[in-house]
Amino acid sequence: GIGTSTPVSKLSVVGANVLAQIDATSGFAGTYVNSTTGNPAYYFFAVNSTETGRIASDSNNNMYFYTGSGATERARITSAGLSVTGNIVSTSTITSSTCLP
Repeated sequence: GIGTSTPVSKLSVVGANVLAQIDATSGFAGTYVNSTTGNPAYYFFAVNSTETGRIASDSNNNMYFYTGSGATERARITSAGLSVTGNIVSTSTITSSTCLP
């Protein structure tokens, strides 16, 4: 652990205003999450140690977007395209001209 004597995972960084930064001086920079077990790979988000959301990807080339501590699925992008699993809320009219191509 970095900044802790009791890490909760293989890499735990504890401190004030913790930011992970990756700088590439050429080429690209990124993070790579790989599940070698066949299970989905996840990015988790939390505020005050309470999960607020997650993004997952599975072996069928689907991406899932979840919110809340109960991980309620809100949207899914499948290999065939976007599938919304909840309601779309808008304060204005959505037309094809306001949507991304």
